[in-house]
Amino acid sequence: MEDNFLGVLVVQTGDPKGESVMRIILACAAGMSTSILANNMKIAAVERGLDVTVDAMSTSALDEGQWRNADVVLVGPQMRHLLPDLQAQGEKYHVPVEAIPPQDYAMAKGQRVLEQAYSLVEDGVDPRTE
Repeated sequence: MEDNFLGVLVVQTGDPKGESVMRIILACAAGMSTSILANNMKIAAVERGLDVTVDAMSTSALDEGQWRNADVVLVGPQMRHLLPDLQAQGEKYHVPVEAIPPQDYAMAKGQRVLEQAYSLVEDGVDPRTE
């Protein structure tokens, strides 16, 4: 797939046991910080022995299919104004939605954002098991 840094970053991470694929959507504004964070998340996942695919797309690409296949949506600080609407969509599809801490986003802390995603999924219910 082709990189497009217009708004949403999708990270697909294989479970180290090979049991499932974690799908993380990072909703963000256009900009280079998106690609830096994406690369750092990919590096962090590789260091953990996880296969990662990173795809970027506009927020308008968050259609029903994207929501149904997502495990978690993380919102960049500059898009926080969309958080209530995205959380409502997340509830509809049983997908946790949270904001990325500004310092983690600004410093492109891929490991911390990856951990945040895993933490949200572990605390929630896997929509594919309902």
